Amino acid sequence: IVHALQGRLDEAIGYYQNALKIHPDYVKALNNLGRTLVLDGKLDEAILHLQKAVNLAPYFIQAHQNLGAALIRAERHDEAAIHLHQAQQLQVDKHRANTD
Repeated sequence: IVHALQGRLDEAIGYYQNALKIHPDYVKALNNLGRTLVLDGKLDEAILHLQKAVNLAPYFIQAHQNLGAALIRAERHDEAAIHLHQAQQLQVDKHRANTD
């Protein structure tokens, strides 16, 4: 993610793609690749990776948030609302679990 933060998006994308060649279901790599692809303007590809991350790890809050943000940028607002609501609900559930 450091490469993406430094604006070296192509390099970051390559690292995530290589990680996924070794472990295709590595959820954090799917999430980070999706997020980086959004930054690079490749929304359709980003959404595919983020959807896979959410499908593999339905309780991964950050993946729902990133998918929601990507869907907003793609002007798919109804779908975005579902994932952003899910992220919010998961966050509330996590907070409740930590305070009980």
